[in-house]
This record gives sequence, C-alpha cells and structure tokens, in this order.
Amino acid sequence: MKIIWTDRADLMRIEIADYITVKFSKTARKNFLTEVYETVLSLTTNPYMGKIEPYLADRPQTYRSFVINKVNKIVYRAEEDRIVIVAIWNCRRDPMTLAKSTE
Repeated sequence: MKIIWTDRADLMRIEIADYITVKFSKTARKNFLTEVYETVLSLTTNPYMGKIEPYLADRPQTYRSFVINKVNKIVYRAEEDRIVIVAIWNCRRDPMTLAKSTE
C-alpha cells in the first residue's frame, strides 16, 4: 500500500518534531519520528486498525485515527491502494478544531 502525506500533515509532523526538539531534546524528536514511522508502516498492513474519527464523521470519506503516543494521533483515510495521512493531531487540543484543520 502506498502512503501519501498531505502538505498540511507533513507540516504538522515537522512542527511537532521541532517543538519536541526545543522543549525536550533531539533524542525525543528522534523517538517521536520513529513512532510516527512505525505507526504508518503498520497501517500499510492493516489500514483499518484505527478507529473511525468521530469529529470527522460528517465527511463523505471515512477518516480514521490511531494514537501514536500519549498525546498525538495520526488521522488518515484508507483508500483502495493507498493511505492518505491528513493530520498528526495533539490530543490535548480542542477536538472541534480538528475538523477545521483537515478541510
């Protein structure tokens, strides 16, 4: 299965990694990016392992999410031959803004 990162999701990944570097360390950044990579890799073999994202349930396409660590989750949609990553979301943020960030 092919993995596609939207521009917005890729930017979110970079912003979170940069924040982790500043607040914690380069090692923490590396650990975060490894968690993201391993989660995305596991989605290629089991694309429906994430739960349906309730804050995006009104969309015509089905969006799923999978928690990658204590505070972040990957939001994606599984299509026939690819997985589209649409966001990396910090779960401590207001969940209603998730819908706005994936428009």
